[in-house]
Amino acid sequence: MIEAEEFRDAGDRVVIPIWFGGRARHTGLDVEFQVTHLCTYREGKLLRDEIYPTKAEALEAAGLRE
Repeated sequence: MIEAEEFRDAGDRVVIPIWFGGRARHTGLDVEFQVTHLCTYREGKLLRDEIYPTKAEALEAAGLRE
């Protein structure tokens, strides 16, 4: 499972927290974790994709707060 939690507008950037989940192949355990992408666009094209371990860090990098 890969699921975007939200898309938060930050001008020429978008903050996108993404959840990943599934079952570990070797152990059979359920796993779930989140990372947050901070995507920068220019002229409608993706210029840069930065990945942060927490939503708060990505929001801070974009100059936003929760």
